[in-house]
Amino acid sequence: SLKSAIDLRSNDSIMITPKWQTTWSEIMGEDKSKKSPYWILNNGKKNIFEHTLIYEKLTKTSIKPGYIIHHKDHDSLNNNISNLELLLKDIHDDLHDISGDKNPMRSWYPNASPEEKEQYHERMSEATAREKNPRYSGFTNKKLYKEMISIIKKTGIPLTTPSWKEHSRKYGYIHSFTNFRGKLINLIKKANIECGFEHYDNPALMREYKKFINLLEKSEFELIFNDGIWLVKRCELCGTEFQVKYRERERSFCSYACSNKVSALKAGAVMKEKGKNQREIARKKLFELFEEYVCDNNEIPTLSDFFSYLKANGVNDFRTAGIYKGYQYVLDIITERYTNKKINVRSLRKQPYRKEMATELISKGLYSNHKVVSVVYIGNENVYNGTVDDFHNYGIILNKKKTKTGRPKLGMIFTANCGEQTLESFELCCLVETFPSRHDSYEEFQETLKFAYLYSKSVTLVNTHWKETNAVMLKNRRMGVSQTGIIEAFVKNGRRTMLEWCDKGYTYLQNLDEKYSGWLCIPRSIKITTVKPSGTVSLLPGVPPGIHYPHSEYYIRRIRISKNSDLIELIKKAGYFVEDDSYSPNTVVVEFPVHEKFFERSKNEVSIWEQAENAADYQKFWSDNQVSITITFQPEEANQIKYVLECFEDKLKSASFLPIKKHGYKQAPYEEISQERYEEMTSNIEPIFLDETKDIAIGEKFCDSDRCKVTFEP
Repeated sequence: SLKSAIDLRSNDSIMITPKWQTTWSEIMGEDKSKKSPYWILNNGKKNIFEHTLIYEKLTKTSIKPGYIIHHKDHDSLNNNISNLELLLKDIHDDLHDISGDKNPMRSWYPNASPEEKEQYHERMSEATAREKNPRYSGFTNKKLYKEMISIIKKTGIPLTTPSWKEHSRKYGYIHSFTNFRGKLINLIKKANIECGFEHYDNPALMREYKKFINLLEKSEFELIFNDGIWLVKRCELCGTEFQVKYRERERSFCSYACSNKVSALKAGAVMKEKGKNQREIARKKLFELFEEYVCDNNEIPTLSDFFSYLKANGVNDFRTAGIYKGYQYVLDIITERYTNKKINVRSLRKQPYRKEMATELISKGLYSNHKVVSVVYIGNENVYNGTVDDFHNYGIILNKKKTKTGRPKLGMIFTANCGEQTLESFELCCLVETFPSRHDSYEEFQETLKFAYLYSKSVTLVNTHWKETNAVMLKNRRMGVSQTGIIEAFVKNGRRTMLEWCDKGYTYLQNLDEKYSGWLCIPRSIKITTVKPSGTVSLLPGVPPGIHYPHSEYYIRRIRISKNSDLIELIKKAGYFVEDDSYSPNTVVVEFPVHEKFFERSKNEVSIWEQAENAADYQKFWSDNQVSITITFQPEEANQIKYVLECFEDKLKSASFLPIKKHGYKQAPYEEISQERYEEMTSNIEPIFLDETKDIAIGEKFCDSDRCKVTFEP
C-alpha cells in the first residue's frame, strides 16, 4: 500500500527494490554461450528483466508467449525504448541460428589453406588429449576405493552416491561405471562398512542416517536412529520421558491430555488479559464521559446523575471500569489530574457548589483536548524537492553494491509523488484535462466538460488485473476532470469570469454524474474535479502547465530525442537547432523557440500570496479533490512562507514551495530569451512534414535475450 512521507513512523517497513546485472548462464546455472549481461530488478512480487518491465509499462501491453524482446544495437544493457524491438521467437532464433549451412566453419574449412587446416587439427588434438578427453579416466577401482575411504575419514560421516558424484565432478574422478567396473553403490557400501558406519540401500534412509551422524555432534537432545531420527524429550507439564520424530522436535508434551491442559491454562490467561483490556477501555471511557458531562452541563454530576449518564453510554457501573471504590475515588483522580482543589462528594447536593467546581475544572484545562507542556527548539533541517519531470513516481537509489559475480546491483525504494488526488490504497486517479483558454464562451467550455466527464467515467467502468483496485474503484468511482493553461485563461477571459465558469461547470458535472450514474446503475463518483500539475499534455496545445505562471513571454523549450529517431533529420530540415546532449551520448537536444500569446507576467513577477490565492480560489470553486501547485518564491519571500501557510491552512489541501534561483545546468528545459532572439530563431523555420518519418504507426520494440534482430531497409 502507499503511504505519504509525512505519515512514516519509526519501525515502518519500506520496500527495498534491488536492481542488479546477471546473465542467462548465471540464472539457469548453465555453462553456455549466453553471457550477455542484463539488468534485473524486483517489483515487490518477483524478479523481472528491466527491459521487459519498460516494454510492458510504456506500451501498456504484456508480452505474449512466443515473443522475444530484442536490443537493436546489440547492447543488452541499453534499455532505451527506442533501442528495443518485439519479435516472434522463431524469427529471433532463426536470425541467430548457426547450425547447418549457417555454421561459419562450413564455408571456412573448404577454402582454408593446407597450413591453416594443419594448425586447426593440431589445436583440436591438443584440446582433447589425455585428461581433456571425456572418455579417458585414468582411475582404477582400487584408487577410487581409497579416495572414498579418505573422504569418509575426513568428514566423519558415511558416503552417499550424490555426495560422491559431487566430489568426483569437483576433483576429476569418475561416477559413471561400466559393466566391467561393477556397481558404484557396492563400492560406496564397502567403504562405509569398513569405516564403521551402517549402510542402507534406500537412498532416502541413507540421507537420514548421514544427517543423524552430523546431528550427533551438535544436538542438545539425546538422539536415536530407528528407521529415522528420533529425539528423547521430557514433557513440559508432567515430566514424563517420551520419543518424538526429529521433524516434530518442536512438540513439547507427551500426550494430547497434557497438551489440552496447557491449552486450557493459556485460554484462561487470554480471557483474563481480555477482561483486563476491556476494563481499561471502560475506565478510559468513564473519565471521558465525566469530562463530557461537565463540559456540556457546566456542573459536576451527582452520583445518581453520573450513573444514569454512564449506563446510557454503555458503562454499567464503576466495577465495569475496574474501579472497586466509590464516587469519591473517581473525583480524587479527576482533581489530581487537573491539579484542582478536592471535590467533596457530599457537597454535590448543592447546585452552586457543583457549578463552582465545574468552572474550576474547566479553567484548569478540562475543556481543552490538549495542553502545551513545553516548546523546544530543535534546529533547522534540509528539505529536498522530490519532483521528477513528467513523472509522479520515481525511485531513490539507496546504495550501490555488487552481485556474487561482480556485477552492479542497486538498492532502491519507490515513492508516490501525487498532489492532486486523495487516493485510497490501490485506487486509480482517472485524470482527464481540459483547456479553458481555448474556448471563447462558457457554452463551448461546458460542451468540452461533458465529453471529458464521459471519458473519465467510462474509465472507471473498466476492470483491472488487480482485485484490490477493482474493489475500491467499484466503491468510489473517483474521477479527476482537470484544467490546464489556467493563467492563460485568466489573461484571455478575466479572472472573475473563469471562477464563474468553474462554479457553473462544477455544478454541471455533478448533475451529469447524478444522471449517468443512475442510467448505469453504479454509485456516484465520490469526487470529480481536480487540477493536476500537467506537463507533456500542456505542450500539445502550447499552454502553461496547470495553474502555474509561464516561464517568460519568449523562451527556448528544449526537448531530448534519441539519436536513432527518424525525426531528427526532419527537424534539422525545418530549421530547428539540434545538438548533442551534454549528459547522454545517445541523445540529442532540440531547441524550440516559444512565444506566449496571452502573456502578462512571468513566474518571477508574481508573489507567493497571489499564487496561493489562485490555488485557494480553484480549490473553492472547482476542485473537490485537490489543486496541485508548486509556489515559486524569491529569496526575500522565504520568511513569508510560514504566514502564507497559516493564512491558507483551511483553504488549501496541499501546496509545495520552490525557490527561484539559477540552476547552473547546461541545456535546461526552459531558457528565457529576448524578442529579438526569438525572431532570429524563427526566421528560418519551416513546417515539419511528419508523413516522411518512418516512426509513424511503429510500436516500441524490445529484445529479450542475448540475440538481437537487425533489420535493413531495401
